[in-house]
Amino acid sequence: MEMSHSRDEIELFKRLKKDDLAAFNQIYQNYSKKVLSFSYSFSISLHDAEEIVQDTFLKLWQNRSKLDLTRSFDSLIFVMAKNLVLNKIKHYSLDQEHLKKYFIGVRKEYNLATEEKLDFDEVQSVINQIIEGLPEKRREIFILNRIKGLTYKQIAEHLNISQGTVEKQMKKALDSIHEKYGKYFKVLTVIFFL
Repeated sequence: MEMSHSRDEIELFKRLKKDDLAAFNQIYQNYSKKVLSFSYSFSISLHDAEEIVQDTFLKLWQNRSKLDLTRSFDSLIFVMAKNLVLNKIKHYSLDQEHLKKYFIGVRKEYNLATEEKLDFDEVQSVINQIIEGLPEKRREIFILNRIKGLTYKQIAEHLNISQGTVEKQMKKALDSIHEKYGKYFKVLTVIFFL
């Protein structure tokens, strides 16, 4: 189905197809805030929504020569963004499933006493509160270390920061977890601190 576009839009996308970086920058200016708002509306973090914006426009640039100028430009960009959002949510769900399996394994391995065998949903809720309660950079470091298993050195290289910064941020995260979630300390110790 042929879509109606303004002449300016058509010209911008034609120029984009011909590798015009200025046209790409203008398209980014025209659409990036809308894509950010759209991505953020899926209840993902602002950081993740900002990544979606960057990835959407990277994908647009990489596929510029294949653009179909008869399609709706809004549709083209927002379908790219939607697919990236869904991939992010799917990845997050896989992380949650991994965490659930890990927790069940930890319970069995350490044979926690009955009163310590907290319901997974309760522990998951506490873990989510812990993670969401951390400042953004500290949260990212914490997840990379305690959930994804990266070493401090690997995190420092991945985030392009010093290993000392990673250590300080982890210490602050662990101190605040101990202070706020003492009731769950034994289970959380098994999950996060071993």
